Amino acid sequence: MNDVNILSTLLLAAHNEVKLAGDEAAKRSAAMAQLTLLLKLTAGRLYEAHKLINHGFSARGFLTKYKDELSDGTIGRLKDVNAYFGTKSVIERIRQKFAFHIDAQLLDNEYNTLPDNFVCTEYLSEQFHRHNLFHMSETLTILRLIGEHKDKWQEQIDVIFQDITTICVKMGLFLKGFAELFLTKYFGNEKGEIPGSAVYVSDDPSIDEMRLPYFSQPPRGYSP
Repeated sequence: MNDVNILSTLLLAAHNEVKLAGDEAAKRSAAMAQLTLLLKLTAGRLYEAHKLINHGFSARGFLTKYKDELSDGTIGRLKDVNAYFGTKSVIERIRQKFAFHIDAQLLDNEYNTLPDNFVCTEYLSEQFHRHNLFHMSETLTILRLIGEHKDKWQEQIDVIFQDITTICVKMGLFLKGFAELFLTKYFGNEKGEIPGSAVYVSDDPSIDEMRLPYFSQPPRGYSP
């Protein structure tokens, strides 16, 4: 649950950065590099999480044992997640070919399809090493990821983004529902109350306002 929360928050901020990067080519390129990486990381983690749920929850009989005590919403979200991963999903494809397992041959094949006049810019900084951006590899990944719809690459990236964030929400709702039942059943009292005290956490700015800059200044006191 923590992994899903952290990665999905970073993914949303990276998606915001793509939209807010403006007309600066370098910033747009960096924003796409960040978004691509977080799509891969989040997809990979969701894939592993689903395997863990299958092996540690469903296969060991926990689903059968607690099914009557879980809410319809919690069971429904688990069914949604299982149905998604029961098909040839984009998350599985990303995980198997671009994330945890990188198929270099796919990128090589994509490179060979590029026209002779294709231009890709690399960004090399004379001041900060973390401002270097090798964009050709990111371009090949994006082109291969979206497949035949290269003329609508932005729309295709948004579709993948929506796919991944939707599964983040559904998996999160299932995990929360099961955790609440488990805590109440084994750590609460007869009334179903979990002993503890209320904790109030102030909200930070809306997720719509969060960005993930790339070409930022190094930490104060930084010396290369």
